[in-house]
Amino acid sequence: MGIACEEDEIDLSVVIPVYNEDANIQLLYSRLVATLEGIPGVGCFEIIFVENGSSDGSWGTLRAVIDADTRVRAAKLTRNFGYEMAVTAGLRLSKGRSVVVMDGDLQDPPELIPTLWAKKHEGYQHVYAVRARRSESWPKQLAYKAFYSILARMSDVAIPLDAGNFAIYDRTVVDVLNAMPEKNRFVRGLRAWTGFRHAGVPYARDARHLGQTKFSLAAAIGLAADGIFSFSYTPLRMLTVLGFVFAGLSCAGIAILLGMKLASVIWGLDVVIRGLTVVNVLILLFGGLNLLALGVVGEYQWRIYDEVKQRPMYLIERTYPPTESTR
Repeated sequence: MGIACEEDEIDLSVVIPVYNEDANIQLLYSRLVATLEGIPGVGCFEIIFVENGSSDGSWGTLRAVIDADTRVRAAKLTRNFGYEMAVTAGLRLSKGRSVVVMDGDLQDPPELIPTLWAKKHEGYQHVYAVRARRSESWPKQLAYKAFYSILARMSDVAIPLDAGNFAIYDRTVVDVLNAMPEKNRFVRGLRAWTGFRHAGVPYARDARHLGQTKFSLAAAIGLAADGIFSFSYTPLRMLTVLGFVFAGLSCAGIAILLGMKLASVIWGLDVVIRGLTVVNVLILLFGGLNLLALGVVGEYQWRIYDEVKQRPMYLIERTYPPTESTR
């Protein structure tokens, strides 16, 4: 059992979002503590679990862990606000001079933290783990590779390929991330946007220790959309280019049709296009383009609407140990 430190004495905070990870919490805690206690230069540390609306026994298991180790604390959100919101909540609760963010399913090995810590102390302000190898099915690997490739080409900031949220941050970076008010957050994009000195460390991403992934296809698509639409104006620029291209084609088509009509009237040539095939094709083509344009503009517009509502990013139901505001 460790002894809790004063806030200004904490060298390292570890933030871990948890959603239905009851089967993995105890082993994660054991491996994490064994790792943190062996890092040179880390005297005091804290572990912060953010329970993101789980329906299993995760909260009870977390309370048992905290009762046995005062260096651990947890916050329970009122519902599942999404992975990025749980990360944000943990970053805002952290007190350490450096902060690690990692997943709670043991796919991010705690044993890599000393390497991230050492790399950071080479003069970097945040160091992220790069997934050099994934223990996942090839369709998922292909989908992830496609997403990161598209994001790299479309983003207005350089977001490293295959770098997830497993990373270590200097307090300066954490304070900047915490000050950002936007609701639809893509943390790995936000940290790249800051421009602070950074580096990557390759690692082999393990398979889940126990249980099934809680990150659904819909959640993955939503996160990908946040990454693209939050850090790129390219979809809008593409629509502008398409608009000019199709406007030019329309003008050319009108000129051709008028020429054919004049040729038939003046010289009696039988060159007028008959039938509805061309008309139907053009209607479908331009109708599809209009729907695509509306969809892309809508993606940007609903994000603006979400920001304007000024609702909180998440709500904390309780913390453990209880604080004055959550008793």
